[in-house]
Amino acid sequence: MNLGDRTSKAIERLKRLAEESESMGLDVPDVIEAVMGAAQDSDLEEMVKAALEAKEDGMTLGEIAIGIISLDGWRQENS
Repeated sequence: MNLGDRTSKAIERLKRLAEESESMGLDVPDVIEAVMGAAQDSDLEEMVKAALEAKEDGMTLGEIAIGIISLDGWRQENS
């Protein structure tokens, strides 16, 4: 699966999660699981939380998906 397909599928999963959680907001672990497919470790969770908090004006679902995929790729390349 290429990055474009992976990102598109991640965005679709995030949209479904957002629709289901409309009134309650989204939890970071659920967002990561929607993008990556399986539960992730606490290091990725902390990095995603920091990135989301740093972006004061919010992020689109596409930006979130690309960001999480990119963070995970960066971690794999640098471990």
